Amino acid sequence: EPDTQFVPYQSEEAAGRLGADYRPGRPDVAFLVEGDGTISRGLDAFLPLVPGLRGGRVLHAILKAPLIRPLADLAYRLVARYRYKLFGSVS
Repeated sequence: EPDTQFVPYQSEEAAGRLGADYRPGRPDVAFLVEGDGTISRGLDAFLPLVPGLRGGRVLHAILKAPLIRPLADLAYRLVARYRYKLFGSVS
């Protein structure tokens, strides 16, 4: 299983890994940078992490289903947009 490292978005490392995709300030979506440099964002960045969660394999299969995927994308965008209202912010 690949090693996962979380990097603060407002860091030089994140800016370096994201390159032209980096924008100062709070990001609108999460990013996942693969070992080969491939960058995924939004729900596509979250999906590879889901199988490692309890019950994640089933959730992963559900989220990838063609009829569910548009709803999952919408839910992701809503949570991403309102995350600070829902979960608070970190100083």
